[in-house]
Amino acid sequence: ELRDLNGKIRAFEIGGEVPNDLLDRRDMVLKKISEFMNVRTHTDEHGAYVVNIVGVGPLVVGPNAGRFWVERSPADDQGKPEAAFDLMTSAAADNKVTHRINGGRFGALLEVRDQAVSKVLNRIDDIAYRVTDTVNQIHRQGFNRNGFKGLNFFKAQSNRHRAAEHFDLSDEVKASVNNIAAAAQKDAPGDNRIAHAISGLQGIKLMNEGRSTIDDVYNGIMSDIAVQKNRTVHTKNQQDSIMKQLKTFRDRISGVSLDEETANLL
Repeated sequence: ELRDLNGKIRAFEIGGEVPNDLLDRRDMVLKKISEFMNVRTHTDEHGAYVVNIVGVGPLVVGPNAGRFWVERSPADDQGKPEAAFDLMTSAAADNKVTHRINGGRFGALLEVRDQAVSKVLNRIDDIAYRVTDTVNQIHRQGFNRNGFKGLNFFKAQSNRHRAAEHFDLSDEVKASVNNIAAAAQKDAPGDNRIAHAISGLQGIKLMNEGRSTIDDVYNGIMSDIAVQKNRTVHTKNQQDSIMKQLKTFRDRISGVSLDEETANLL
């Protein structure tokens, strides 16, 4: 739309007219674009707006306007999860700009996904993987109701990545509750030593190389989220105040004074 407005405004100005409505609309469109990412703007020799994405390249130049799209891709070393979206644009020679966009909604969403959320998910994956592996180790030592041992309670996980997503009961336990191995000894009615050992894992320091319990890690995750949430709310309130002051300052310069216009009419 900004590209089209540049052309329409140029056409009117060549004809000697001043298209005030189109000029106002162009400013509004530019303001909306700046809500999505950090941009810098200047005018060319014909007075048309040229918009550049900071750190990326030109978004609108003359009759050309860049476009955006997304593609799923492998995880990277900057926090992007496996198969998550990369942000692509035709406004740069290197189309992938996921980690080069900053500011605005795009920058905020990417920062939350690749830093805040990604770190939390990794810690939850650690819990899911450790619980699965440790419970299975104990469960395989026990005997089920039919006197068999060596069965997993949870579906085995090959690595920590996305362990929470794949956290599930084993196929044997899903097929029959008789495959739950609660006893430490074969054919011993009332023997629940394996079940007791599994329940005791809650108070054992399994996480962080033996320094923390599962509860410690989980409570730490919740605490960090709460701190981040409160910090974000505080920052947002500050930014809202700054934006309100800047808007007032801008309107004082570019806005219409009703008192002044009334005086001119009189």
